[in-house]
Amino acid sequence: MGTTVGPNLFHSFEKFNINSGEISTFSGAASIQNVISRVAGGVEAFSFLTDNPSPIHFQGSQLYVPSEITIVGSNIMMEQANLFAGGFEMNGGSIKIASVTSQGEVVLLESDLLVSSFDNLGDISLFGRGEFGNDVDILNVDGKQAGLVLIRGNNMLLADRGFIDANTHGGSADETDPGAGKGVNIKLSGQLKLIGTSDIVSKALGSWQTAPIMIEAERLELRDGSQISSNIWSSGQSNHITIKANEILLSDITITNHVP
Repeated sequence: MGTTVGPNLFHSFEKFNINSGEISTFSGAASIQNVISRVAGGVEAFSFLTDNPSPIHFQGSQLYVPSEITIVGSNIMMEQANLFAGGFEMNGGSIKIASVTSQGEVVLLESDLLVSSFDNLGDISLFGRGEFGNDVDILNVDGKQAGLVLIRGNNMLLADRGFIDANTHGGSADETDPGAGKGVNIKLSGQLKLIGTSDIVSKALGSWQTAPIMIEAERLELRDGSQISSNIWSSGQSNHITIKANEILLSDITITNHVP
């Protein structure tokens, strides 16, 4: 399934929806490093050149990839769904998401998605379960060293106890800390809104470093105890949280510096 070009496995779908309770695992030969998917809405084209991007909707489902997945579509929604890249015994992988609603080409780089050719970007909505003690790691790149969550779009909503996690578990006591992971990188032309006790989190266990969090948006809104946090749980080192926004609204928020 898919088309293999070097270390990349490409998938092109007219529609891509995973229903409640379903699990989709993308894998390939041992030489595959990246899994790249595109929803074309009936347009037969290779790579990320698209005339008519279609919506992508995950609901109550789980999607696992061993290394990297890139998702390009319009108005992407995930409801009580989980997308994992990497694993506990390996370094975290990469989840790259671009929401676009016009003709253009997404340029895939190792640590970026370039969307400057699009006149209009789409929205991204991520919903958890809204139940205390039953949080949903909607996007997760945890690993021995945290991987990368990279998002490009217009407006983004993280709601109902939904989590974006880029946590570093570290290795055994005799392993050397390789340095900080890649972390979370969100760049929006519109608003980033976190409500309903939803979090963007980078943690580190042991003596390892947390990965950085970088957010750029026209407006940032945090409500209902939602957090953007970098935490260490032993003797590790916390990394930077960088926020660039013309307007920031905080409501029902406690600002803390947590060091155990």
